[in-house]
Amino acid sequence: MERASHEFAGGNYAEAERDFRDLSTADPSNVDFCAYLGHSLFRQQKYAAAIAPYEKLLDLERQGKALPERTRRIIVDQLAMAYGISGQASKAHELLEKAVSRDPEYPLNYYNLACVFAGGRRPGQDVNKPEPGIPSQRPCA
Repeated sequence: MERASHEFAGGNYAEAERDFRDLSTADPSNVDFCAYLGHSLFRQQKYAAAIAPYEKLLDLERQGKALPERTRRIIVDQLAMAYGISGQASKAHELLEKAVSRDPEYPLNYYNLACVFAGGRRPGQDVNKPEPGIPSQRPCA
């Protein structure tokens, strides 16, 4: 864990990915290993690949593993962006609807949900790249 954390903190995300993948394979119910595997992938812009570890974390929570509120919020935000960037806007929408219902005091859930609705834009989408078939408008940024 120490080496993987050091690699992540140093911006060596490919190495951190490798080590966190090994750690999460050895201990699949470890929340930290799973979270940092997802974060390592996300930081490398491997958004589609980051979905599985983030979904795994939410599955672990449903199975009774406690996620601190801050961690859950980060995971939901990252997963929504990973869905959106990967072209899975409907999954981002569903996730964010549940997040708003569960955590109504957290404004970023509303913002990300609004981005899903805003002219077909998805969380994390390049705001400088127009959506095909959608008139130019001010995007979520």
